[in-house]
Amino acid sequence: MFRPGRVLNVKVTYLIDSENVGDFWIPLLDLPAEETELVVFYTRNSPHMSYESLIRLKESDRHVTFIKCYEGTNALDFQLVSEMGYRIALRNSDSYVIVTNDTGYDAAVKYWKHKKCAVKRITGKECRYIDRRARERDEEERPAEQDRAAQTSAEEKQQTPAETAPVQKAAPAPADREIPAAEEAVTEPAAETETAEETVQTPVQEEAPEEAQEEQDQPAEETSSETARDAEPEAAEEAEAVEAEAEEPAAEEVQKKGLSDKDLLEIEMIVSCIGPENLAEIHNQLALFFGERGKEIYQGLKNGEITVNPQKGETVEKYQVYGQLIFARAEEEYPRDLPQFLLDSSDKMKNLNSLRYALLKHYGKDKGHRYYYLLKPFVKVLNQM
Repeated sequence: MFRPGRVLNVKVTYLIDSENVGDFWIPLLDLPAEETELVVFYTRNSPHMSYESLIRLKESDRHVTFIKCYEGTNALDFQLVSEMGYRIALRNSDSYVIVTNDTGYDAAVKYWKHKKCAVKRITGKECRYIDRRARERDEEERPAEQDRAAQTSAEEKQQTPAETAPVQKAAPAPADREIPAAEEAVTEPAAETETAEETVQTPVQEEAPEEAQEEQDQPAEETSSETARDAEPEAAEEAEAVEAEAEEPAAEEVQKKGLSDKDLLEIEMIVSCIGPENLAEIHNQLALFFGERGKEIYQGLKNGEITVNPQKGETVEKYQVYGQLIFARAEEEYPRDLPQFLLDSSDKMKNLNSLRYALLKHYGKDKGHRYYYLLKPFVKVLNQM
C-alpha cells in the first residue's frame, strides 16, 4: 500500500512526454499555478528547447518538476505512467493530463477511466489552445466582474437612505427601480458568452448557432406581420424556409465540429493516403492529428455528415503529402528529400531502431532525433502506404 505523501490538492496535473512533444508544452506555464502542476519527463534523447522557450521558462515564476528517466525502448512512457499511477494513489490532484502525440498511452487512459479517475491525453499542439482559452476566459471575466461591481454599487445606492430632504425630493423612485433591471439585462449576455466559450472550441462554432437562430427568427417575424394580409405569401415563405433548412444540415454539422476549409483538406489528404477502406487506421490517425475531435470527425465521415473526395497516388507522393501534414502540425521545417528518404528506407521502417539510426545517419544528430520523434507515431501508417 502506498504511504501518504505530499498532498498538493491541485485541480489538474500535466504529465509531459518531452521526447515526443519537445517544448510544445511551454504555453502551459501561463496556466494558474495554484490550480495546475507541470511534470516534465525527459532523457538525453529529448529534443533541445528553443531559445524562446528557454527564455519563457526562465522568466516564469511558477515551479516546474523535471524528472530524468532511464533510457530504453518506450522507457520514458512506462516511467510516466508509473508516476501517474503513484500520484493517483496519493490523490494529490483532481485530474491528470498526459501531454504526448503517442497513442500508445491511450490504453492507460482507458484503464484509469474505467477506474473512475479523470485521466486524458492531449497532443503537444493542443497546449497552445489550452493557454489561449485560459487567457480568453480571463479577459471575459474582467468586464463581467466590473459589471457586477457596478450593479452592486447601484443597488447599494438605491437601498441607502437619503441624508437630506432636498436629495429625497430630487431622486425619482421609478427611475431608481429601473436601473438595476437595465444593468441585469447587460450582464446576463456576458454570462451566456462565458458558457458558450467553455463548451465551444473555435470561433466558427460560436457564430454558426447565432446565424441559424437569426434565420429561424426572421421568417417568424415576417409571417406574423403579414398574417392580416394574405395566406398565400405566408405559405410560400414557409415552403422556402423548409427548403432552405433541408439544404443546410450538412454544412451546419461541419460547423458544429469546428472544421475549417484547411481542416477538411487535411482530412481528405489523410483518407487519400491511408485509403478509405482502412477505417481503423483512419480513426487512429484522425485522433493523432485532431486530438479529442478526431473521434467526432471519424463518426462524421462514417455517417456521411463529412464528405471528402479521396485521391489516388504513388507511394512517394503519399509520403510527401503525409510528411508535410506531420511537419506542419509540429511547426517544423519540412525536409524536401524526406519522401525519397522514406522510400529508400522502407525496409528500415519495419524496426524503430533501424529507422532512428537511418535518420541520424542521413540528417545528423539534432535533426535526426527531432525527425525520429515526429515520425515515430506515424510509422505504422507509413508502412501501409
